[in-house]
Amino acid sequence: GIPTKEEIDHNISSFFNPEIKPVKSYPGCTALPGNIVMFDGVALETKCRYCPRRDAILGLCREHANRVNTKVDSLESVENVRKALAEDPKSENKVCFGSDATVVAIAPYANEEHYTAVPIVVSPSDKTEKGADLAVWLQTVLDAWRDHPQGEALHGPIWAVGSDGDTSYRLAKFIICMVHQIDENTELGKILAPLLGFNRNTSIHGTVATSDPKHIAKRFATLTRSVLGIVIQDTNIRPTDYVDHLSMLPAMTRQKAGDLLDPGDKQNVPKAINLVEQLHSLQHLPIPRNPTDAHNRNIINFYSTSLSHFIFPFIRVDMSLSEQVRSLSTYAHLTAALYIKHGTACLTSPLYADSQAVIKNTIITIARMQLLNPDLHFYIILEGTDHIEVLFCDTRTLDHARNFDIEQLSGKLSLGTLINATFQRNPDLDRGHRRLKLNGALGIDHVNPASWTGDARVGNVKIQQEYDGGRDDANDLLEKHFGSEARETMLGHHGQKMTTARRWRMT
Repeated sequence: GIPTKEEIDHNISSFFNPEIKPVKSYPGCTALPGNIVMFDGVALETKCRYCPRRDAILGLCREHANRVNTKVDSLESVENVRKALAEDPKSENKVCFGSDATVVAIAPYANEEHYTAVPIVVSPSDKTEKGADLAVWLQTVLDAWRDHPQGEALHGPIWAVGSDGDTSYRLAKFIICMVHQIDENTELGKILAPLLGFNRNTSIHGTVATSDPKHIAKRFATLTRSVLGIVIQDTNIRPTDYVDHLSMLPAMTRQKAGDLLDPGDKQNVPKAINLVEQLHSLQHLPIPRNPTDAHNRNIINFYSTSLSHFIFPFIRVDMSLSEQVRSLSTYAHLTAALYIKHGTACLTSPLYADSQAVIKNTIITIARMQLLNPDLHFYIILEGTDHIEVLFCDTRTLDHARNFDIEQLSGKLSLGTLINATFQRNPDLDRGHRRLKLNGALGIDHVNPASWTGDARVGNVKIQQEYDGGRDDANDLLEKHFGSEARETMLGHHGQKMTTARRWRMT
């Protein structure tokens, strides 16, 4: 059924007990730095399993499990479950196997050595749950962490809730995290209030919604590969246009360009990053002589530059935190201008919302760390749900069985978490991270704090300066590609002349 506070409390006690997971100390901090709660789904083998500790049947979806008695208190109760599984889908007695497990895990933002996600909920689902229903028990997770003596009190508060681009997840985050505005008279509010257009909405307790940068990169590629194309300044750019221009790059054949634009390859993150990088490199080529080609090249250059301002801060390991904030601010203002003018003809609403949410949370997290201790380091590559994907990888490599049912998944997640906790208690056993030589897309799946060379000290970031600088860069790019009137026509609204900063708000 739906995860209960008692079950969540039990899991927090099991995995966050100081005897299991050491408590990280942060010298010089005025309070404990925060964490991110991330939730994601992983496929399950659809079958029932018996849990001897609970004397209950596992494997039914949480949406309908309350329709039957899952306790194995008689042969009749087991038979009733079998009958309910075989019922007509329209029957009120119908129950389903869980085909997907929702895993909720917690990871720290400021611990650059031990940032592995720790699971506290594993719940099977048939993927029919609505966002409003998900928000109810996700709020229970947040409340349990805040109240548990081994939760927030020992390991810090929840600063953010992150997920991939799932619609139900997005709605749940919106319901929870858009109900309270940070008071501009608080210390945090004094940093954020001068950022014109910045959305300061959080949960009642200050939790911010965020998304996963890698999933956003894949969705950039999906958008670019769409046969419908994108519209910028009344020009529709389609995949065939990208192929025509990419083919002009040295060592880029039409076949290679076509492969980059393959709409069927939606899960390849390095390929998605490579597509953006290759499109961005077109600006170094001479402008075509044909007027139509020249016009399309200008649109493509603007589009790829906009996307690169989001992508590059996560893959260029020599970028400082200040440079990352400025680049992300540039993207935020550019896409706000595009969304104001073109709506979903350029960017889809979910993609726009999720990418803006990442930027919003990144800036708020930096501000929060500055208030705790300016010497803290923040690596924005720890943003999002990548930790939980690593957790799933661990479960698949513990033995030779890559797939699992709900009972096996629970056991493997527990075992993987205990192994990571053992490494944290005994660092001499852990080989740690190699300092990899990274190169754009090829290195995206290996980027970690140990490989980052840019200055990540939060105290060196002048948030308002970099935020405003990003807005100025966005305006300069608009003028470069579309003329001086672009500052007014693309950023205006109902005939009013106004700057981007007065018009846009980050979701």
